[in-house]
Amino acid sequence: MFTTCDASSSGPDVFAPCPLTARLVTQLKSEVDGVASAPDPLGGGQDPEWTTESVTTMPSSAGGIAHVVLGFGAGTAMERYDLVVIVHGSQLLVDDIDCTGTDPTAGDVYADGWVARSVCTAH
Repeated sequence: MFTTCDASSSGPDVFAPCPLTARLVTQLKSEVDGVASAPDPLGGGQDPEWTTESVTTMPSSAGGIAHVVLGFGAGTAMERYDLVVIVHGSQLLVDDIDCTGTDPTAGDVYADGWVARSVCTAH
């Protein structure tokens, strides 16, 4: 999901095939609205193939957290994300994306300045 759900989509419904809440879709769209050549917030088809990928989960009755670690191999900084998952109806949907190990109120991947930062490698 994290890097490929929107790979074949475009236009106003680019995130339609992604398991995201409406709140997160609104945030993702607002972050790139009007920014010339803005990177795709979820990576889409432009992401390179990760040589290492790891996902561990912390489920709860309300959803949980999926810890995602992506890397390009030995000697490179790993990118670490927390996908905040909620139960909506009978679906599990991603409601927010934070940098792993940060205060959720300050660690939002898409906080101001994300276009320049665009990765979570500080942990």
